[in-house]
Amino acid sequence: MAKLTQVIKEQKVNAVTGEVLEQHSISVVRMDREPDYVKLYLNDIMKLNDLPASSSSILFRILNRMGYDNKVVLVNEIKEDIAKEVGTSYDTVRKRITELVKKKILLPSGRKERSAVYIVNPSIFARGKWEDVKRIRLTVEYGPDGKRMSAIFDRQLEMFSEEEESGQE
Repeated sequence: MAKLTQVIKEQKVNAVTGEVLEQHSISVVRMDREPDYVKLYLNDIMKLNDLPASSSSILFRILNRMGYDNKVVLVNEIKEDIAKEVGTSYDTVRKRITELVKKKILLPSGRKERSAVYIVNPSIFARGKWEDVKRIRLTVEYGPDGKRMSAIFDRQLEMFSEEEESGQE
């Protein structure tokens, strides 16, 4: 969304009579523009979900593989690649993925034939154009029942609810 930063008014005036011959305004605006990226605060997400610090580097590698639809494929070969990148074992990566699913940071696609396909929770993470990503508003509330995280994320929440309605979970 454009933000008005300055209005320049120009006039052409007859020097002899003082009559205004022409008049116009120029509006100078600043556009919100960020490059496409994944914006995240992994350390905070890990702490809020009581996850080990090692989950952060694994989640970062998962997010790098996430598509614009928030889906990520984590077949065994990808898990092995992540283990090498992070410098840990395949079993540790597998355990961390299980923890991320339990904490609802990764959501199973819901289809047995796609058991290696996950949806990165769009209430927490997004990949895409700044116009879409900037609409995210993460709220963390602490109360007697513990913490509650919620987010407003129009584009992807609509996309996922459409998939569920059509039976394509």
